[in-house]
Amino acid sequence: KMKNMLGLQEEIQRKTDGYTRTSRTYFNRHDLDKDRKAKEKPFVPGSMRIEPLLNCSKLVREDNRVADIYAHIKQSLKIGNRTILDKFKQDMAKHAKDITEQEIKARQ
Repeated sequence: KMKNMLGLQEEIQRKTDGYTRTSRTYFNRHDLDKDRKAKEKPFVPGSMRIEPLLNCSKLVREDNRVADIYAHIKQSLKIGNRTILDKFKQDMAKHAKDITEQEIKARQ
């Protein structure tokens, strides 16, 4: 299916805008510094910004019988997010940026 010229220009502009965003940074509200402020990180597309993986009810979080277990799991996930997951997200963001750049070149 052929696109009209205006539709093609709009698509190129949308891809270019997305590509420009990849050079920016964002503030990760799930990774706080010592002052409890969100850390600035290299841009990662929204679809790759994974929230902390531990979800449970407030009742469970505040239950003294499992508080230690919950805290240990939460800390392990936090360490994993900061090392393995952050590295993966940065690598995937670079890959997405490269793909977007190629798409822009192909459409021009």
